[in-house]
Amino acid sequence: MKLIPDLHYDIRIQGNVQGVSFRIGAMAQAKRLKLRGFVKNLDSGEVYLELEGEENKIAEMIEWCRTGPPRSEVISLEAVEGKLKHFHTFELIR
Repeated sequence: MKLIPDLHYDIRIQGNVQGVSFRIGAMAQAKRLKLRGFVKNLDSGEVYLELEGEENKIAEMIEWCRTGPPRSEVISLEAVEGKLKHFHTFELIR
């Protein structure tokens, strides 16, 4: 059995993404996909995520983030591959 290496992505999302349950929705999606990392609001009004997991699961999460929960309005999403930090869980940071 061949092991699939985990990837790390840093993701910034701009738009109407705070105060619309984006972080809660992102946490639910990440847990469903068995991804690790965190999501938090930035002072700039953006939402920021760091994700680690299988490439196809991260791709699915990024697709979810392009629209987010029903009341959100995503204007732009930037996803950059980074160095693994070996997260063990997924957390919502307040």
